[in-house]
Amino acid sequence: MLNNTGRYTQSNENTSPVAPETAIVAVYDPRPGGMSDFGVKGTIVYRLPSGRAAIGKFSIIVGVLTVAYGDKRKGKLLSGTDMPLSVAETLMSDLVSEAA
Repeated sequence: MLNNTGRYTQSNENTSPVAPETAIVAVYDPRPGGMSDFGVKGTIVYRLPSGRAAIGKFSIIVGVLTVAYGDKRKGKLLSGTDMPLSVAETLMSDLVSEAA
């Protein structure tokens, strides 16, 4: 799991200060044709104020975090101080608001 420092952990405990309303599952594919050593992709689950969940996709490739929800997509170049989970949550929130 990608924690809020941008590092990967195999622990099942939540090591992220991000609100419990947001969760991501990251997948690394080392096969030929899979993600390169510079990338990771996965699913983001974002809880809406109504209590329902919005499910989107995300990728981090060469320092660019991209979140997709429905037919919309947003991205941000991560700096050294950015926390990937917080950035993904913000982008997902924006996309869900635009889709409403």
